[in-house]
Amino acid sequence: MIRVFPRLTNMTPRDDLSFIGYPPLIRPEAEVVHISVTFTWDLPLALDLAYAWSQYYPKVEIGGPAYRPGCLDFTPGVYVRRGVTFTSRGCNDNCPWCLVRQYEGKLWEIRNFAPGYIVNDNNLLHFTSLGCSSCASLNSGHFISQPSFTSKN
Repeated sequence: MIRVFPRLTNMTPRDDLSFIGYPPLIRPEAEVVHISVTFTWDLPLALDLAYAWSQYYPKVEIGGPAYRPGCLDFTPGVYVRRGVTFTSRGCNDNCPWCLVRQYEGKLWEIRNFAPGYIVNDNNLLHFTSLGCSSCASLNSGHFISQPSFTSKN
C-alpha cells in the first residue's frame, strides 16, 4: 500500500512507500493508494492528489484526521513515523478557534495504545491533571520501547 501525504511534517513516515504530493516519474507497484490528510486546509489538495494518483493506480482512498477523527485503529509507522503513539483524544475545553472538541468530542483515554517513545496527544497536559491510567503508564515509563537510532553518515 502506498501512502501519500499532502505535506511533509516532522511526523510524516519516511519509507519507500510513503510519498509527499504528486506521483513521481518512477512509481512502485501497488494496488492501493491511501492519501492521508491531517489538516483541513489540505482537503482541496487531497482531491487533486487523489485524481493524480488514480491515473496510475486502480484504487485511491482519502482519509486521515481531517476526514475521520480518532485513532482507534492506529498502527505505528503507517501514517505517522515510527515511535509515535497516542494515549488520548478529544478535549474538555471548547475554544472557538479549535476543532479538536468538534471532531473528537470530550477528552477520552485510549486504553490499549500502541508502544512508542513520542506521545503525540492533543491534550496531554490536560489529561495528566485528570489522573488517567495512560498517564500513570507514561510516568512509570514501562510502556515505552527503546528507540533505535541510525547514523546519517
